[in-house]
Amino acid sequence: MNNGIAGYVDYFDEKHKIPGGCLAVGMMAMRFFYMEKEFYAGQFTKRAIPKGFSLTRHTAQYFISILNKHSARFLEKLVRDFETAFANTIIRLPVKNGAVDFEGVERFMEALEKRSIKGLEYYLQNIR
Repeated sequence: MNNGIAGYVDYFDEKHKIPGGCLAVGMMAMRFFYMEKEFYAGQFTKRAIPKGFSLTRHTAQYFISILNKHSARFLEKLVRDFETAFANTIIRLPVKNGAVDFEGVERFMEALEKRSIKGLEYYLQNIR
């Protein structure tokens, strides 16, 4: 799905540019994507901006995995009701010393990535 990117355009204008470092959600399929860099989007794209922390590639993938599990529930709502449903969604996060353990999330996602790459490398080396 190319991380939710349908295509590329030449510079449009500052007014319509959306800052990166956020999650974007395509309202038609209700799928979340990490948008590292600034982007333009159509009317059926919303964004989720983290408050009090910044997303990295790994923490974004963690949140995307969790939020995409809620896609069916979000699809049940009308587009105009999405923001309320999203704001009322409760997700559990790992905690360390009373705060969200973002370092733990980073390590966990890095380990998953390495394991997936090793599995792919093994597969590619052993196919006939």
